[in-house]
Amino acid sequence: MTIKEQANAMLSECGILEVLKQFGEAHLHGSHDLDLMVWPELDFGILMKDLSFSSPFELVAALSKKVYPTTSMVINQIDRKPIFPMKVENNALIDFRFLHQNVEWKLDMVLVSKDVERTGPLYNQDVRRYLTPDNHRIVKTIKEQLIHSPYYRKSRWEFTDRSQYFGANDVYKAVFGQGVTNVDQFVGYLKHVRGIDIPGEPEVSVGGNQACE
Repeated sequence: MTIKEQANAMLSECGILEVLKQFGEAHLHGSHDLDLMVWPELDFGILMKDLSFSSPFELVAALSKKVYPTTSMVINQIDRKPIFPMKVENNALIDFRFLHQNVEWKLDMVLVSKDVERTGPLYNQDVRRYLTPDNHRIVKTIKEQLIHSPYYRKSRWEFTDRSQYFGANDVYKAVFGQGVTNVDQFVGYLKHVRGIDIPGEPEVSVGGNQACE
């Protein structure tokens, strides 16, 4: 069973979508939607009619009645200067983790008002324009080989200085815009373009134009 198939089974068995839909219009996007999952994380955008300060905490409480939570972090960015700027103002960010069949799953959720543009699906549409069969294979292989790197950002709260980490978006930019085809070239891209040096990996020069800003 692939990680995506495991995710679908978990969602069904735990009733996660049913809980999310009680709060608003829930959209599953990110790597699940692009068929690029390499670890048990799911990205959700939740459009709420009545987004309030209490909304994220009420959602966490509701999820906690369905599953066994291990970690939950909330950042309320409603009517205040955001700690993590987003394309949509007035949002709440939730990192909710729980155990299911001895696997810790992460739900990365963004709660926004229902009258805003759906940025998550729009971002996926942009990425999908570049996903040829070859690029899809290259992106997934790079992510699979580096997912356990301490420099791979798995949480908004893990790093706040962008110079300290890389993520899936860096892989997309390297493959789509710089013609990177393997993990060694991507490590070179990180060093020369982002200034991130992954110890023990060779340096490889890259060229081309960045895409998918």
